[in-house]
Order: sequence, then structure tokens, then C-alpha cells
Amino acid sequence: MCVKLVDDVTHPEEIVRRAAAKCLADCLQCHGKQIGTTIELLLVRYEEKLEVGLSNCKKYCNALAII
Repeated sequence: MCVKLVDDVTHPEEIVRRAAAKCLADCLQCHGKQIGTTIELLLVRYEEKLEVGLSNCKKYCNALAII
């Protein structure tokens, strides 16, 4: 259950992220054995989003260099 909430924690809409984060925190209170797995998955998602952000930044910087 906790792992399924990670998709919503990283959702583009802030209201969905906030609600999912609250649910995830509550879920992990009851299912403490899933904390490690959930943290690992959150770190993977964070790295994926970081890579996308860096890729977009490089494209923007390259576009500025042309100008």
C-alpha cells in the first residue's frame, strides 16, 4: 500500500502531493517494515526528476549560448 502512494507523492499537482504525503506518513506509522522500501523508491523518483530538471537546464543554457 505504501509503495503505491509514492506515485501520488510525486504528482504534478500540489494538492495531490500534500494529501498523498499525509496518507503515506499515516500508512508508514502502521506499516513500519515498509519504511526502507518506501525511502528507496522515493530516492529513485527524486533522482529521476533531478535528471529531467538537469536535462531541461542544459537545453536552456545551450539555447542561451546561441543567442
